[in-house]
Amino acid sequence: MSNDNFFDTYIAESKMHISNMEKHILDLESNTERTPLLQEIFRSAHTIKGSSAIIRYLAIKDVAHAMESLLQAILDDTSIYSNDIISALLSACDFLNAALEKLPDTNYGMNEKDDLCDTLYRLVPAGAQKLNTNEITSNHDKEQEEITEAENFSKPFHLIFESAGIFFTAPVYHIKEVLRKIPIKPIHIVEEQILGIANYHGEILPIIDFNRRFTLFGKSQNDEERIVVFKLGEALLGVKIDALIKFFLPEQNECQKETDSLLRLFCDGYYKLEDTHVHIINIDTLFHRNRS
Repeated sequence: MSNDNFFDTYIAESKMHISNMEKHILDLESNTERTPLLQEIFRSAHTIKGSSAIIRYLAIKDVAHAMESLLQAILDDTSIYSNDIISALLSACDFLNAALEKLPDTNYGMNEKDDLCDTLYRLVPAGAQKLNTNEITSNHDKEQEEITEAENFSKPFHLIFESAGIFFTAPVYHIKEVLRKIPIKPIHIVEEQILGIANYHGEILPIIDFNRRFTLFGKSQNDEERIVVFKLGEALLGVKIDALIKFFLPEQNECQKETDSLLRLFCDGYYKLEDTHVHIINIDTLFHRNRS
């Protein structure tokens, strides 16, 4: 499992989801049993929304979110299906493809996507709207929306990262955001694991080193380092890791019992992916030294 192409993997997998959505959207016109197709389109939009939100590709996230809302409305009431909906969904796919081609320019489409989102939300029947167009317009510039994964899948998708040469994973509902760089102010605390504090959207965010936290021998500073902002209840914690790897859905992977004596102190087990053990972090141990 390589850590050299996280963003290439994100782009490739997002394009695969978009291609699948386009195919299924076109298939809707020739199929009377539309629910399975709509579920597949929804799943792809949902995955793109979640992964894009975490790594701050906001235009992509917002359009995928609007698609998701419209698709949920159709799943709830297939009678609203129309050619206008098909056209809007295909336009959304075109936008997503164009935005992916412009990366790493994350500002692409920030203005253009508003009209597209408005169109998608207007196609949602008024009684079915969880968020109306005005709410979306006023809220889309918020720094980060809460990502809730309990809505449609029995298991949420996970983020895999590498630290100290070991692969770890955590469900995205425990991740607020991934930061490439953030100014860290050192503080006078003896504990070596604490790197300092940062101004995180007006809040004080403590930053720790994952490797030092769990007495792992990590890499020297490198360009792949990221700060993952974890959340536990209302508490936030920035955690420096060595590299991002990929997102994945663990639905087909059985959790194995942790066997490593050190990792067992802060991991709940592991998944086996591509002949690699990916260890499942017990989030509580990030915030507290010992398991509660």
